[in-house]
Order: sequence, then C-alpha cells, then structure tokens
Amino acid sequence: METVENRTVIRISVTPLFNHISKHDIQCILQDPRVTFATFRKNEVIYQPKEYRKSLVFLLKGKAQVKSSAYEMRTITAGHYFGAAALFTDEEDYVSEVTALNQVSLLFFEESLLEECIRTLPQFAINYTRFLVSRIHFLNRKISLLGSPSSKNSLVHFLLLWENESTDGFELPMSYLQLAKNLNISRASLYRIMNEMEEQKIIERNGKTITILDPDALKAYAK
Repeated sequence: METVENRTVIRISVTPLFNHISKHDIQCILQDPRVTFATFRKNEVIYQPKEYRKSLVFLLKGKAQVKSSAYEMRTITAGHYFGAAALFTDEEDYVSEVTALNQVSLLFFEESLLEECIRTLPQFAINYTRFLVSRIHFLNRKISLLGSPSSKNSLVHFLLLWENESTDGFELPMSYLQLAKNLNISRASLYRIMNEMEEQKIIERNGKTITILDPDALKAYAK
C-alpha cells in the first residue's frame, strides 16, 4: 500500500474530493485497509448492475467507458471518480456498466471509509456534497439532452457536458456515426452543425478530439 500512496497522494490531493484536506489526512486515508488497488485489462467490465463494489473508484491510469442500456454516456479519464451511485443506497443493482477501454489502474474507497471521513473531516463532507451536486448537474444535462427538440439543441447539450474539461479538448467516447444515432439526428446534420460551429470559432475539431473555444457562444448557439 505504501507504493500506491507515494505514487498517488499528490494526484489525489488536487482532486475536488480532497481539496483543502491536509497531506497527513490524505496519507492516513490511503493507508487505510479499506482503500484497495486493482487493475483491469482492456474490455474487462469493472462495474455492472449485478456485480460491483460498494466503493467510490478513482481512476489512476487509463480510460473507462460508462454505458446505460447500451447508451454510451461518457468516457472516464485518469484523475476522475465513478461509482458514487453504488453508495449509501438500498438499491441492489448498479445503474450502469463501466468497461475498461485500455488497461486501467484503480483505487477503491469503501463506503464505510467514506462515511467515516464524512463524520470526522468537515472539509471532506463539504467536498463530497459538492461532488454529488456536480453529478446531479451532469445527469440533468443528460436528461435535457434526451428531451431536446432540435438537432442543434441536442448537440449543444452534449458538448456542454464537457464544458469544464481540459482546454486541450476531450476525445469523443464514440464514433461520429454513433453520436448521431444517440442524438437522434442524421450524420449529415451532425457534420453540418459542427462545421458551422467551427466556422464561427465556437469549437475546434481534430479527429475525434473536440475543443470548446467559446463556451458562452456555444450556450447561445441553439437559442
């Protein structure tokens, strides 16, 4: 466990969940036996409705894809968490399927440890609440996306899900053809709208990597 701690304490400390938590407290948490390390190979299922852990998962290395009822929801990259829907609930099934897109390294934080941190570290409790609120906003945008009445609105809502990603852009978690199907628009309409956004300097594309250049213009685009 010590090697995992030395390799991850700095990365963990800059995530929103551990913001303003002392290095000493982070080290104590990482040394707790309720934090475990695991690796999964490409295409291995990490979480699924009938098989999962009651743990919050931190992705140390690699990428994973989240699907729900065959709908590709998002790609999780290193430095992000998943699994919150498995915690503090009486539901028996997990809400989605998480699959490794390449070899991944993970840290699992058991529910009992998180509960202890919430009870004993006020700053952690605040951070965890903010983390959950960010997930609510993400899901609300998903709902808006599924109910969006126009091609432009559908694509705008989808892109806004990644508004706070790196300024280097984000990689589409699917092909453009699959994106068009998920948005319930034609592939021709998808390319036409994206070309228009590029001409207006709202986004920039490089293969499947998309960079949002002007978030405000993106929000106003479909109005």
